Amino acid sequence: SSNPGVIAMDCEMCETKCPLTGTKNPRALCRLSITDGTTGDVLIDTLVKPAWPVIDHRTWVNGITKRHLSNVTFTLEHAQSFVGTLLSADTVVCGHAVINDLVALQVEHYTIVDSSYLYKCVGREDYVSPSLKDVARTVLDGMEMPSIHDSVNDARVAMDCCIFYKDAEYEVPRVLKTPRNKAPERRKKTTKSDKLLVVHRLPAGVLPEHLTEMLLSNTFVSPTNVADIVIAGNFGKTTLEFHSSAHATLAFETLPGKALLDVGGYSSKKVFLRNGSYVRIRMNISPGQVAARKEASEATSSELSKEVDTAVNQERETAAA
Repeated sequence: SSNPGVIAMDCEMCETKCPLTGTKNPRALCRLSITDGTTGDVLIDTLVKPAWPVIDHRTWVNGITKRHLSNVTFTLEHAQSFVGTLLSADTVVCGHAVINDLVALQVEHYTIVDSSYLYKCVGREDYVSPSLKDVARTVLDGMEMPSIHDSVNDARVAMDCCIFYKDAEYEVPRVLKTPRNKAPERRKKTTKSDKLLVVHRLPAGVLPEHLTEMLLSNTFVSPTNVADIVIAGNFGKTTLEFHSSAHATLAFETLPGKALLDVGGYSSKKVFLRNGSYVRIRMNISPGQVAARKEASEATSSELSKEVDTAVNQERETAAA
C-alpha cells in the first residue's frame, strides 16, 4: 500500500547475440529508470548487465558504452524482482512506447498509459506514432529534448505528456513529425530489390516464423529469408526475400486485401492477424516498375515463343525434304 499508484518508466536497450545459437536480441535491457508519477522522484535508475555479449551498444542513442557496462552486476532478474515488488495489478505504468520497455523487462502488465498512442501526427495515418521529442515540443511549451536519451528525463517527460492529455480533456493538437537522428553506419537503407516485400507495423511478439506461416496459409508462397525484425516505437519492421521478383509479386497480389498506394507511392496492403490487429505489407518497387518488368517479361516470352515456332517449322521443312 506504500507503493505509488502511478509510475513512469523508461528503459534503454542494446543489441546482444547468443554465443551458442547466434540468436540476436535487439531489445536487451541495459538501463532501467522508474519515477513516481505524482512527485517525479526517482524510484530506481540503474544500468543493467545483459545476459549475452553486446554487439551494438547504441551509444549514439543512449550514451551507454562498453566501459559503462563493464563492471555492472545488476541483471535482468534483479530488475524483474524490483518491478515485481513495485507493481500491483492496479499500478498505472506510464511511458512513451512503454510496451517496448515491458518487453525488454520481460514483464507482463496491463494497466498502462502510453503517450505514443495518445497523440497523432500531422498529415500522417493514425497508426504512425510521434516521437516523445516531437510530442514534448508540441504540448510542453516548445520543450527541446537532448539528442542522447536520458531515461529518467524521458520517463518524467512522458508522464507530463500524459497529464497534459488528461488536463486537456483529450482534445490535443496533432504533432509535427520531424526526422529522427540517424547513425549511417548503423542504419542500412532497404535494398530496392524486386525480390523483397516490406512488412511494417508489426506488433510486439511477432516472430519471423509467424510471417512465414501467414504467407504460406494465404498465398502458398514461402519467402527464402525473413530479415531480423527491427523495433521502432510501438511496432516492428522487416523485409521478406523471395526466390525471384515473380514470387514476391505473386505473394503480394495473392494476399487478401485491397492494394493502395502509400505515401511513398508503393502498393501496400493491410493484412489482418488472428488477434484482430493488422500489419502492412508493401512492394519494394513502384507500380510503374512492376508493370515495366511484367511487360518486359511478356515481351521476352513472346520472342522465345516465336523462336521456338521458327525452329519447329524449320525441323518440319527439313523432315519433309
